[in-house]
Amino acid sequence: MKLSHRARLSGLVTALTAVTILAGAAAPAQAINRVDCAGRTDFFSVYNDGELCFANAGYTDVAIYGVRLVSAGNNSGEFAMLRTVNAPVQSVAFSKYNTIAPDWGQAPFHKVSSIKIF
Repeated sequence: MKLSHRARLSGLVTALTAVTILAGAAAPAQAINRVDCAGRTDFFSVYNDGELCFANAGYTDVAIYGVRLVSAGNNSGEFAMLRTVNAPVQSVAFSKYNTIAPDWGQAPFHKVSSIKIF
């Protein structure tokens, strides 16, 4: 029995829809979030007057001022920062257990504006 062109097209659309739904359901959630540091060194950490920690893969906009040190922990990714108030935004890549800090004797970085953990 030969199917009409419309029946074959309808079957193809149904199959592609099913594949799309299954592929979408299998994709992992990208949900970076702020966590309690609790003395751990495996989180992505930003130090100013305190310590702010982030976990899980994803992207987030932040506004963290007076940054003295950034520690990658057990993460790789990139963050955006302004070295001084009127400086251009600079993207800084990091790999596991890297630390990024102003040069010795220099003022803290003005602001970290976004974080992306891979």
